[in-house]
Amino acid sequence: MNKKEKNINRDKLLLDMPLEERERKLLEMSDQDIDFSDIPPLDDNFFKNAKLLTETPKS
Repeated sequence: MNKKEKNINRDKLLLDMPLEERERKLLEMSDQDIDFSDIPPLDDNFFKNAKLLTETPKS
């Protein structure tokens, strides 16, 4: 299966299925099945400018 077919299948998975079935199929996917190619790698510059935000618990 080529990348275009995978994207078509992924889009079909996300759009044409009931929520419960979609969730089950996503949980069954392995890490190798996930396409991360559209996410840029995080470099040192990202971490140099990153800030840790913590939320104060509401009482």
